[in-house]
Amino acid sequence: MIFGAGRAQAELKRWRGQLRLADSAAGEILTELRSSGLEQSWCDSKRPVHEAITYIENHKERVCFARSLRLRLLIGSGAVEATCKTLVGIRMKRAGSRWKTTTGERVLRLRALALSDRWEPAMLALHETRRSAEKVAA
Repeated sequence: MIFGAGRAQAELKRWRGQLRLADSAAGEILTELRSSGLEQSWCDSKRPVHEAITYIENHKERVCFARSLRLRLLIGSGAVEATCKTLVGIRMKRAGSRWKTTTGERVLRLRALALSDRWEPAMLALHETRRSAEKVAA
């Protein structure tokens, strides 16, 4: 580990706090990880420092938690998971339900419109498209 077993939890807590407060935190943590000299060290069958470095490098745009919090955006996955459960789980997994890919996808699209308060604008756009098509055909 980068820190002794006793300090690991405290350091992770410090990093979480940094990520929530400073835009530069991910870069600072990345520098700290690289300078530890433990990137190639193994712990059981994993290389935790290497994995952390790779994660931060691959997800730089997603670990800007301080900015997201300032903009009052959610930084957890709970809202997305709950939406998926409501959108997909409740509607598509009802007892006796059977769906083909195309029809299931259509139902999910309609359900997403209804649950996101976009139903009315979508229906207005749909009816406008039909009216335009009727005028062209006439």
